[in-house]
Amino acid sequence: MKLQPIEVAADPDALLNLATVTAMTGMAKTTIYEAIKDGRFPTQARQERRFARWRAGDVRAWLRNEWQAQGVAA
Repeated sequence: MKLQPIEVAADPDALLNLATVTAMTGMAKTTIYEAIKDGRFPTQARQERRFARWRAGDVRAWLRNEWQAQGVAA
């Protein structure tokens, strides 16, 4: 899977592929899917048979919340 240009994440409605989400979050694929299952990570906005996509705004909001929980300035 190909990493998308990071500029794509600036549009909150952009759909990000798994490679981009793992790069943005630093989380492994398995960790992301476990976090979705546990309700700790946004669910996919669009999922087809072989392609999952996340809204950039959802991922960015999750990152902001994680940073705030850790006391890191966003």
